[in-house]
Amino acid sequence: LLCGTILALFPSSSYEIMRSRPIQRGNSNEAFIQHISTKKKRKLRKRTVTIGKAIIVGALVIYVGTLVILYWCMSSLVEDSKEIIQSNRFLESVTRQNPPTTSQNIKISEQNPFINLAEHTEKHVDFCSTAEPGPIPSFKLEENTQDYLKSKNTRNSPNDLPIFGASQAIRSKSPAVLSQCTMPPPKSCNEDTFSVIFMAYDPKKLQKLYKHSERMIAWPGKKLVEDIIVVWNGEETLNTTNFGMHVLQKDSNPNHPLRIFYSRSKGLGNNLLNRYHPDIKPKTEAIMYYDDDGPFYGQEATVAAFELWKRNSNVQVGAMGRKYFMEPRMMQSRDELLEKAGGLGTKEARTIRVPFCRAPPTSLLNGTEGSSETANGTNNRASGGANGGVNDYLLYDTTYYNFGTNMVLPSGSFLHKNYLCFIWHEAFQEVRDFVVNHPCRPDDVMVSIVVSQLSGLAPLVYSRFINKIKTEKAENSTTRRLTISSPTSPNIEELPSEFNHLEFENYSHTDALHRRLLWNDNDALEWLQLRREAVNSISGYFGSINGGSIGWCFGTEYYKANKYGVKDCIPPCATAGQIPWMKEGGYGYDEC
Repeated sequence: LLCGTILALFPSSSYEIMRSRPIQRGNSNEAFIQHISTKKKRKLRKRTVTIGKAIIVGALVIYVGTLVILYWCMSSLVEDSKEIIQSNRFLESVTRQNPPTTSQNIKISEQNPFINLAEHTEKHVDFCSTAEPGPIPSFKLEENTQDYLKSKNTRNSPNDLPIFGASQAIRSKSPAVLSQCTMPPPKSCNEDTFSVIFMAYDPKKLQKLYKHSERMIAWPGKKLVEDIIVVWNGEETLNTTNFGMHVLQKDSNPNHPLRIFYSRSKGLGNNLLNRYHPDIKPKTEAIMYYDDDGPFYGQEATVAAFELWKRNSNVQVGAMGRKYFMEPRMMQSRDELLEKAGGLGTKEARTIRVPFCRAPPTSLLNGTEGSSETANGTNNRASGGANGGVNDYLLYDTTYYNFGTNMVLPSGSFLHKNYLCFIWHEAFQEVRDFVVNHPCRPDDVMVSIVVSQLSGLAPLVYSRFINKIKTEKAENSTTRRLTISSPTSPNIEELPSEFNHLEFENYSHTDALHRRLLWNDNDALEWLQLRREAVNSISGYFGSINGGSIGWCFGTEYYKANKYGVKDCIPPCATAGQIPWMKEGGYGYDEC
């Protein structure tokens, strides 16, 4: 356009420029130009104007043509986008009516963990509607059988969650709402530090919290702790005790990693789930959780736990695992899924989901028609029941396990910070309300189950103590015999004799090993029953449970049969140098 405009508007100047150009082929051309007649000069100027106009027209045609082509391309892209959006909306509306059983919805499932979870719940609805009832576990004493049935069919919770309710809760949310959270990566090998979150309520119980936080900061070697957050749920102010003042002083120091998150100032109230609130905003991807009274773990165990989490950052990693004992029908389903996945320890085996078919309250054993179980302990198909009469039950156990654990307790656990968004997402409002209103406030049950349901994976368990074998036998040894037994504490276990010659780091008394229930027998049994109800209610809400964890010793010589013939970690806690993912060539080592 510029060249054509110059030629068309200034032909004489253009001609003069032509004359002023240096002669490249001798003086004959210069003489020829000088003798051009005036008439020829006019023709030359006219021709120059014509060439200029032609150039202008050609340039305009190319310019306009380019604009037309760009407009057509953009219109096509917009139309394609509209079609894709409409197609996705149509697929979503169809899946609400008919749960997908083909690969048509694979892309949606891969991109949205909520939709994936809803699909799995709907899949188990179909399974449970045709599942055949099975026997209950056999007991030597009839009174134990009756106690089991009573425990199984008692529903004391005032707000029992709806069976398979997760699907409806998720499907009722818009795609935009379901896209607010992002799943963690399966590995986070480049993470070097982690955040520590302490839950606290009573200013008189801050001594252990404060001392362990200072101990973690002072650990020798590479820095591990990036920041420490005390989630304060208490009504009292912290300055009423000496250690409360210490915590406040650290919080006011900008160079100290400790800070306080005041739940009540955020309008959250006294809620155990506050420790998982996204507004806490930890600085790192990895979060380690502790209760204010522990138990707390030493540096070696913490490093081993962090390394395990880095290799499995999309699951919950913990030290205190809890097992759900399943009835024969569920055990058979689990064994079939495990065999199909290639056996324990394979990646496929970690992803199995065991269908959990919980009967609605109207079909429970209560002397009315539609009883799901008869006096001899067998199931009958109840008319009109959502599960066709099948009434699965999970027996929550309070012993610590390495293998087969379905959840872990919060203290000492690791979790990716992306899960905070999911735990407080509006799709799980119904479950949070259940936790807040339940008598035993089972936040740990909810978090473990939600994380497991989203990831499709069981939690992983690390050795909560890394023992050091004494090299010299002192005459006045301070090593304690760690055999524990208490009839009033259902979560107290007796440790095997192999522990007698081992020394635990940072522990000088046995009640630091387990959290005791400071209630009498009746209160403890009532608490245990309430915990079992919570486990069954939340599991029934999703319609499945994970297949259970593998222990720290898997793939090592310490994975062997115990006195009952069941393969387990012997000894239950590791000694320095035994952790496989910390040793070159060990199970899980090459993941990072």
